[in-house]
Amino acid sequence: MQKKTLLILIILSSSIIYSQKIKSITEFKKQGDSLIRNRISEFDLNKNKTKEINFNSRSNQIITTEFINNKKMREKHCDYFVKEDTCVIRSFSTYKLNQTDKTERQTCYEEDSLVRFIRDKKKEKKIEILKTYSWEFFPLKKPDFEKAIVLTDTIIYDRKNRIMKKIHFSQDLKEPILETYKYSNKGYTYKLSGTKNDTIIIYKYNKQQKFVNRKKIEYTFNNSNDFQYVFEYY
Repeated sequence: MQKKTLLILIILSSSIIYSQKIKSITEFKKQGDSLIRNRISEFDLNKNKTKEINFNSRSNQIITTEFINNKKMREKHCDYFVKEDTCVIRSFSTYKLNQTDKTERQTCYEEDSLVRFIRDKKKEKKIEILKTYSWEFFPLKKPDFEKAIVLTDTIIYDRKNRIMKKIHFSQDLKEPILETYKYSNKGYTYKLSGTKNDTIIIYKYNKQQKFVNRKKIEYTFNNSNDFQYVFEYY
């Protein structure tokens, strides 16, 4: 009877944990005998990441994202200087959806409101096309598409909506750059090809990564023993 009661309690507690929605994840990094905050990520009830803070010695890099009706509308990057209690804007973006062809357009601005790049994104079934018009080195007040550097990215997803392949191409490349992902229950293998530094990385899921994957939260944990994590729930 006691064993049966204990089993029921374990099942109930597990179901409560898995049904709870994650509000934030705080990453701590070992530094000597201490743990220091390294990163905080905050999520809304729809599992969208609304804020991320990366802690540094001089300033904290903060990314805030605003969603309306579960759609991304605005994003801001700033450096927060603790000593001065000031957050200096580095860039900000607006997002608009074309209701006719369902293309999402991101316009990224410099801190002085000059346009850094415009990116059009459209997804049909399991293929997503991103076309970027960039004036990264010479931002403009009014975009001139004839003077833009054009980059095209094709992303292919699997049945679980995981990225299988990324194909990057620009006017300066003779051949496209390829990124491929192969998944298993234990993790995935990442391969980069088409560059001078082709790479293969095997990433193994830890328990925390498996947990957030099941919750369909976009978050990547460090596998190193130098990191620890604290979850906050709604």
